[in-house]
Amino acid sequence: MVNKMKKIISLNSFENDSYSLKKYILELGGDNKSIIKYLKKAMMKAIDCELSSRQAFILKKHYFDNLSVTEISSLLHVNKSTISRSLKRSVNILKKSLKYAAYALSLIERE
Repeated sequence: MVNKMKKIISLNSFENDSYSLKKYILELGGDNKSIIKYLKKAMMKAIDCELSSRQAFILKKHYFDNLSVTEISSLLHVNKSTISRSLKRSVNILKKSLKYAAYALSLIERE
């Protein structure tokens, strides 16, 4: 399901955090497929566990099914700004969750 993702949540958004995921990946060098696989699993788990069912639905429709904010707002019969706010909040929740997943991964890799 993650492979169908049309839009990408950029890893650049982690640069301003206390632990930079992008810097860690660059330090590793070489193949980072296992890291990406781990983070994709962590993202799917975070979507299921950290977001409300409505937030998860909106996020999946937007990022996985490639629906626009307007299309989702029509589907749910709500204002576009409501969908936009929900997406922004959902992405912020996922950033926080994945920041900790990336940090945990860095501890495992260094052992």
